[in-house]
Amino acid sequence: MGYGQADQTDREMMALARAQARISLDSGGVPVGAVLAVGGEVIAAGHNERVQRGDPVAHGEISCLRNAGRRPSYLETTLYTTLSPCQMCTGAILLFQIPRVVVGEAQTYPGDLPFLADRGVEIVLLDDEGCMAAMQEFQTRYPQIWSEDIGGRYPRPRLARARSPLIHADHSSIDHSSIVSHISTVSTVAALVPGGRA
Repeated sequence: MGYGQADQTDREMMALARAQARISLDSGGVPVGAVLAVGGEVIAAGHNERVQRGDPVAHGEISCLRNAGRRPSYLETTLYTTLSPCQMCTGAILLFQIPRVVVGEAQTYPGDLPFLADRGVEIVLLDDEGCMAAMQEFQTRYPQIWSEDIGGRYPRPRLARARSPLIHADHSSIDHSSIVSHISTVSTVAALVPGGRA
């Protein structure tokens, strides 16, 4: 589908999602709010509750979908989210075939909106100043919690460089069975990773 245009209903629903984000920020959580709606009718709302519940998957979009409960279909819905969805929330959008996502902003965290658009989801990006301001405030006040929320990506931790277990330090002997085992393991893992090569 690609990128679409916002209408007045989209702006009203985003205001509700922004209010959800503020609830989370005011309680020390990540300020991402979401609303699921059909037309102008709100089905559910939610906000990021990772900090409040100690739940690593309670992102704003996931909390909103959880609050919506079971639905036989999401084909008429629009998901409003204050921040560009992460990979986990993108997966939920695709799994439930939500056809339209209105995003408050993608400056403080870009997510992967082209990935959704390439899979037929209509994306509307508002570049909402209020959404950006809430996230910038949070990222400044709680950088470690923000990093945790997105899987430890920011600030990027320094990884210790490990020695290869396949080659001995003196380079005198190589354990060929270990190499074969290592290559087999790497191939298996690569086959499980999207875009990986076996």
